[in-house]
Amino acid sequence: MVACREFPADAFDKELVPGFMTFRKISLHILNAGYALAGMLLDGQEHFNGPEMRQKFAEYLPVISDEASAEELAHALEAKLEDRMAQIRAAGPGFWDREVTHFSGARVSVMEMMLLIRQHEGEHRAQAAVLGRIAGIVPATTRRRLAAQAAASK
Repeated sequence: MVACREFPADAFDKELVPGFMTFRKISLHILNAGYALAGMLLDGQEHFNGPEMRQKFAEYLPVISDEASAEELAHALEAKLEDRMAQIRAAGPGFWDREVTHFSGARVSVMEMMLLIRQHEGEHRAQAAVLGRIAGIVPATTRRRLAAQAAASK
């Protein structure tokens, strides 16, 4: 989310690495996939495989333009995360008690499905971090570590 605000505007839509999505596309994908899949789980969706999956997925996408500004995208990532977290907290412990059918056809618990969604997001965040490094961004975690090291050495 911070990276959206820091990413150089002139590189936001450039394919900096052949075969990688652009930073904008990665950010939109993280937003769309996480929000839609968590929403489907919250609504009791049982099957995440099969030909109807794409249509169901589309019904849960947040409303944001593919051309949203970096600030709009960062805000949407923050706001939609807060929305879903509140909904998950409100769902109560029973939310975690059922099983669903994963994309692969395997039966998994809702907890496993949420962890798989998070793992998927992590893979794309890693791609975004690589693009950020190529664009000259030092990640916030690295900046904090370097600042702490500098302060400790004084």
